[in-house]
Amino acid sequence: MNKIDATAPGAAPTDPVTAAAPDTAAVAALTPTKVHVSWAELDELVAGLAERIGAAVTDLGILPDAPEALAAAMRAAAAGHDLVLTSGGVSTGEADHVRSAVEAIGRLVFWRVAIKPGRPVAMGVIRGAADSAAFVGVPGNPVAAFVTFARVVRPLALRLAGALPEPLIALPVRADFSYRKKKGRREYVRVALARAPDGSITARKHPREGAGVITSLTETDGLAELPEDLTRVEPGTTIGFLPYEVLIG
Repeated sequence: MNKIDATAPGAAPTDPVTAAAPDTAAVAALTPTKVHVSWAELDELVAGLAERIGAAVTDLGILPDAPEALAAAMRAAAAGHDLVLTSGGVSTGEADHVRSAVEAIGRLVFWRVAIKPGRPVAMGVIRGAADSAAFVGVPGNPVAAFVTFARVVRPLALRLAGALPEPLIALPVRADFSYRKKKGRREYVRVALARAPDGSITARKHPREGAGVITSLTETDGLAELPEDLTRVEPGTTIGFLPYEVLIG
């Protein structure tokens, strides 16, 4: 399933960006405790993030995993909107047709970036009947959708509205965990902050790392941003911290 959000064209710099939401019904089965995230709940997450930054969201509902239907719906959404935003269907599974649908009615600027979570994010342009609209496809897992919205969709939407997004500056905190990561990839780790006995601020990693674990967002304070050249974190390492309030505006 896939989901779409869109933004209205010709908005003045002070006008909200309008977004059409794709069918992103992602269900994540988590172990040992199973938590299910419905497509409707993921839709609410993506649409809520868009509305938080001032977008006027048009919810186009859940679409079938059919290339022709996806292409037709996205082309229609491009008319009268600034941004078409889909969730789910951008990876390489048998039912992931969003990428090919966009290529059939427009062009992709990029697909896949070296981040975790959120690698299969896509950006492009869709040709509508009279107008063109920007396109972003975020992954169907809630944490990956959140990260890619904050780092890809939000800056783009603000530019479409005439704003100049300010660079995010990570705050230095001390890691209270060990972590290994792949070189050449930027990773975002969900962490909760605490004050150490010496008065310094420490970051504690959430015990569950899956991109489908939505409680790892609700039970933490923000993201530790681990740069591409870093390969290991040990307790006491100074790392960058991005609060959720800053990430989502």
